[in-house]
Formats: sequence, structure tokens, C-alpha cells
Amino acid sequence: MKFLASYVMRGPMQAILVTVVTAFLSLLLPPLSYLSGAAVGLVTLHAGVWHGLKVMAGALLATALLSWLILQTPFAGMVFLVVAWLPVWVLAMSLRRTRSLARSVHLATIFGVMAILGFYLGVDDPAAWWRELLLGMLQQAQAPGAELDPQAIDLVVKLMTGVMASALAVSMLGSLLLARWWQALLVNPGGFRQEFHGLRLGKVMSLITVVVFGITLMEGSATAGMALDILILMAGLVMLQGLSMVHGLVAVTKANKGWLIGLYVLLILPMTMAQTMAVLAVAGVVDNWFDFRNYFESKVKT
Repeated sequence: MKFLASYVMRGPMQAILVTVVTAFLSLLLPPLSYLSGAAVGLVTLHAGVWHGLKVMAGALLATALLSWLILQTPFAGMVFLVVAWLPVWVLAMSLRRTRSLARSVHLATIFGVMAILGFYLGVDDPAAWWRELLLGMLQQAQAPGAELDPQAIDLVVKLMTGVMASALAVSMLGSLLLARWWQALLVNPGGFRQEFHGLRLGKVMSLITVVVFGITLMEGSATAGMALDILILMAGLVMLQGLSMVHGLVAVTKANKGWLIGLYVLLILPMTMAQTMAVLAVAGVVDNWFDFRNYFESKVKT
């Protein structure tokens, strides 16, 4: 990873090359989109906002040209710009100026809420829209004679808008965190660890999360569906504080790293993923009020 970060920082052409190549490869292996956004983020964080803008513009032109030659359409570059590069560039610009990961998470939350509101404004019935899309995909992939579960479909379509908004926000933050780690590898080894372990989103965000959760419990409310989507988004982001809290507690208590390995195994396994994410989200909300890391650190010192 340090070699890749060093290569990105050799010059704008190298940064554009990494950004474009990983973007196209992400069509086959989606996680590589994090590398594409991280290249833009690293240049922005390390070299400056305008340098990041130049890399992004160059990558847009190169991607549009290649997508026109390969896919017969130039619009793939615009998709990468809107989804993978521009949000990370804005977050990196904020982080460069404020030096606050929490501010970047707040900004990603705003982006996610804007995406949800925009979807509701553009689609009369989001659940019906997702239902039509999902049924079309399932019917194409469905084995002959198999039947679809209506209850499962109903549950999924209610969650899809929030899940997609949360995935978008987590993706842009994932690229930003990767870019910040790369920057630390180059100029401040160990700095990212300290910064991530100290991530706290604040009591205001915790209160907003609780209020949104309360709105989702109001059955029959016209805003309950939108509130559920926003809650899914915010839960995905406060989960980052929960994850940061666990890393911080393992560090300050000098606990076995096996706890972290076990946690990530639970996050990967389909049967435990949702429950583990929910626990981390709740822990992130509560941590803003009790600050478990400082509490246990003071206990260890005494």
C-alpha cells in the first residue's frame, strides 16, 4: 500500500492512471472503487485542493474517452465522478482544512440525506420503484419453478433507499480513510491510528439519531418511511464511532488483538453481520455521552 501511495504522489499522470485503472477494474471487483477514490483523496490531502481537482478532471476525461471506445458511451466517467471522486474530493478538502474526521463524517451524513431527499423528490413511490427493479432482477436470475417470497420482498424494498444511501456514504468515507492512512504512511507513520482511535461524532449527532429513531416508531406517519431511510444512513455512520471505540479500547487496555479479529469476522459473516452492525451503532451513540475510551484509559493509568 505504501508503494501505491508513493506512486500516486509521483505526479498527476501517475495519480490519474491509478484513479482510472482502479475505476475500470471496480466494474469487475467493486471494492477497487475505494482505491480510485482514495487516489483523488490522497492528492487532495497531501498536495492540495487544486491538485486534487486537476487529477479528478484528468481522470474524468480519460474515463470518458475509454468508456466511449469500450462501451460506446462517454457517461461512465460522469458516473465515477459523481459517485466515487467528487464526494471524496469534497471530504478530503474538508479534512485538510479542519483536520477533523468527525467533520468529514458529518459532511458525509449531509450528502447521504441529500441523496435520500433527492430520491424522494424524483420518485413518487420509492418502495414501488425498488419493487419493480428488484422483481425484474430476481425474475431474470430465478431458477425455473422457484417462487419469490412476498414478505421478504416487502421488507427489502422498504429498506433499499436507506441501504443505498448508507452504502454511498460509507463508500466515500472508506476512500477518505484509506487516503488518510496512505498520507500517514508517507509523512506521519502511526498518525492515522491515533486519529481514528479518537473519532467521536458528538452528542448532537447522537441526539439526532435517537430522534430519527423515534420518528420511525410513529406508525402511519407520512415521514416514517423517509425517517427509516435516514436512520439506516446514520446507523451506518455512527457505527464507525463504535468501531473506533473498540479499536481504542483494545489499544488503551492492551487487550489481545484477537478481539478485533473476532469482531471483523462477525461483521463479515452474513448470519451475524446485521446484529454486529446494530451493536456497534448503539455503542457509537452511547460513547458520545460516556466516552468509554477515556474512562478505561484513566482506569489503566491508576
